[in-house]
Amino acid sequence: KTDEIIRQYCLNFGASLEGRQMASRKLLSITKTPPILISERLGIVGMELPTYNTLGKTWVFDLSFTIKECGAYSLLIFNNGVTIKVALKEAAVRYRREKALHLLYTKVPLHDLNLINFKLHSDKYFTY
Repeated sequence: KTDEIIRQYCLNFGASLEGRQMASRKLLSITKTPPILISERLGIVGMELPTYNTLGKTWVFDLSFTIKECGAYSLLIFNNGVTIKVALKEAAVRYRREKALHLLYTKVPLHDLNLINFKLHSDKYFTY
């Protein structure tokens, strides 16, 4: 179900999930679970993380979270209070987030960065 939603989300912005994954693999030299740049213009990037205690996976698009390592899992704590348990150590989560941010900020044209920064800052003041 999740993959279907992500696939449709990618298609809404003009590319397939597989195409975006292939591009990320080449740009970042990552072979397994690369982050994907969904919309360069809107600054939407996602990363796939293994969910703790299930065989599922979680896609994270809001990269402004804190990480608390809790033994066998890490707890992602978002600004709105939502938490997610992922089956990775803190260092692995940080690495994946750094790659996602690298993909976003090094592959987006400079004239679009102002729009992204506006969107990031305006989200603090507006709710949807």
